[in-house]
Amino acid sequence: MTDADETLGWNASLARPFLESFESMYLQHQKNETLDEFWTMITEKWKAKFGNALFERESHHKNPAGLKKIKIFFRNLSKRVNSSATKPGSRPEFSLTARKKLQSTQAYSKLYYASKIKPTLEADYNAYREKQRAKGEPVMRKFVFMNDMVKKSYLKETDEVKAEVEAYRLQAKDGEISEYLEQLQKE
Repeated sequence: MTDADETLGWNASLARPFLESFESMYLQHQKNETLDEFWTMITEKWKAKFGNALFERESHHKNPAGLKKIKIFFRNLSKRVNSSATKPGSRPEFSLTARKKLQSTQAYSKLYYASKIKPTLEADYNAYREKQRAKGEPVMRKFVFMNDMVKKSYLKETDEVKAEVEAYRLQAKDGEISEYLEQLQKE
């Protein structure tokens, strides 16, 4: 707060502890949807403790006054209180492992994209795009087309390749980071 705030009835070092003492009451009124009663009560208590100066000055967008300033304080306080980002232990601990197994098509793409998909992708996509434009139909984006191509290619694969993909999925559950860390430990 600025010096001007203090001369106009808002002393942050006094106002903060005073208003914070009503935090649980504010949250209860908010829960019960009876905030009008709370605002009346807090205004009376403020005036009894600090006087009318905060309520007598004109309110501006960048420097609100009176009840508006108090409401902003409580709104910000409740956001901080309710925000999971400020609660200890609310954020997941950083982990170097993947959380989920890859989907079969994702694993297939990681294993075979360079050898089976990439060589024909550009030509197949250009042919598809020309065909769609000739029909006057919408053209899917290249990324979507590639995913569709990977899916179709995976479904056509032999059981041996699918078994290799499944083994990779299970092995890659810990992610490629664990493989990288193992390589670092060996060096």
